[in-house]
Amino acid sequence: GIQCLSPSADLWCSLPMAAQEEARRTMRDLPEEQQGLPRPLFGRSASQEFVDCMQRTVKDSIGTTGHPHADIHRVHSLFEATWNAVLQLQSDTPCFWISDLVSFSVCPESGAITGSVLDRIGRRRTVGLPLPNILYTMEEFEQIVKDMVRAYRPQSARRSQPNIMENMKLVVLPFLESVLHPSNRHWLQELHSEKKRRYNPNGFHVIEVLKVATGNIQTDFSLRLHLYEPALTQTESVHVHKWHLESLVLAGRFRHLLYDTPGIEEVTYERTFEKFQQKKEGLRKNFGELRGEVKTELPKSVAATPAASLLVPATSSAEALCQQSQDYWLTPELQSAALNSQICAEKPHDAKKFPRYMAGIPFLTQRLSFQETSFIPLNGGEAVDLVKFCDREEKAGNYYFLDAKIPHRVVCTDDAPVTLVITSPVDGINRKDGWKYKLPYDFEKGETMHDYDKKSEEEKREIIGRIHAQMDAEENESKEVASAMSLEEFEGRLWNLVAKMRMNFPSRH
Repeated sequence: GIQCLSPSADLWCSLPMAAQEEARRTMRDLPEEQQGLPRPLFGRSASQEFVDCMQRTVKDSIGTTGHPHADIHRVHSLFEATWNAVLQLQSDTPCFWISDLVSFSVCPESGAITGSVLDRIGRRRTVGLPLPNILYTMEEFEQIVKDMVRAYRPQSARRSQPNIMENMKLVVLPFLESVLHPSNRHWLQELHSEKKRRYNPNGFHVIEVLKVATGNIQTDFSLRLHLYEPALTQTESVHVHKWHLESLVLAGRFRHLLYDTPGIEEVTYERTFEKFQQKKEGLRKNFGELRGEVKTELPKSVAATPAASLLVPATSSAEALCQQSQDYWLTPELQSAALNSQICAEKPHDAKKFPRYMAGIPFLTQRLSFQETSFIPLNGGEAVDLVKFCDREEKAGNYYFLDAKIPHRVVCTDDAPVTLVITSPVDGINRKDGWKYKLPYDFEKGETMHDYDKKSEEEKREIIGRIHAQMDAEENESKEVASAMSLEEFEGRLWNLVAKMRMNFPSRH
């Protein structure tokens, strides 16, 4: 079956019969003393050696990852590119003939091919063969992605280097080059359309490359490009997604700030808030100094804050809210150890801007359509405590899995990032919505969460209403930003991304 993939058979058959016979005769009649000299291009030994080498390449470098459509497609491309490269080398280098090819090696990550050959006097030389120039149609690429997700999703969950993205690295650049090819203009226009592109108020354009939404959590996912705006000064609000996220950084740099809060491991917000109520006294005891309430005696039992009429109550279970308070595992000592570690180190130049403790009013982010999002305040106005435990830098080439149950925010740098993102439903149950946390106090002016707690219910409602109105305004502005990007600007952004990827992933070219 492998031999059938080699273009050598077609090339051989395309030769005139006289040429085929001449090649056979030359190979058969070659004297032993001339065995070190170049041999005919289409001799049996030559073509068979090429096939044998490529069989070993496929088995050793590609077959070990499984057999999704993407691998098979790449095998075809490798055969074609390698054969063409060998023909070119023979044309440019008279001392190199195909039968002198000793071995192939293929880099599994980049696909780069290296050939080991013997020259006319028997010296071994190593030559680099160009990578295949792969162009996909939209349908081909979508099938490749679906096959990759189906093959690798079980091996991706909760891995810092998820298998889906590890394999996706092979096809991202060909995908972008295909979208920008004149023959695929309709694909570029599709990605630029309103049904595929929107602007997130957190500062980036969302390009939905592919979405599978059948209701089956084992197969559903979406593949997106996130194009951050250059010179972005704003920072994302702390938020929790309704899905797990796997990301590959294609260009630029950014920082990931990760937080913890009691109960965040639960799927539903009602259950999360119940657990938070049980442990918030322990949390606030641990971080009382950062809350600005060192001398404040905390109550022995925790009761729910009365829900204001315009707010969604946190839970209907009064019994759960009155359970005995429990200790909170994360202490200031553990937090300091994490934020002083090599990987998660806090950045001293803006530590005050991103404090170790904060508290925010949670808002349910309800997506009404691809372009429309609504926000609903939760908890009856009570803020939820968030404790920072990681400040991680990400750069081009990094890829990671982010659990949906981790509150996080992205902090952009001067080098605006671009990421490829795959989202997947949460284990067992697909959350209906995500949550966003908004601070109800101005810590830059010296206010703390304790100041908010002391306000009256009327003052709290006014603050929450103001935050809500601001979020709605940002959502409306985001539509204007999205509509302002022309097709030409969008195309230019993608070309710029391709240029950066060629520098960031040099082994690909």
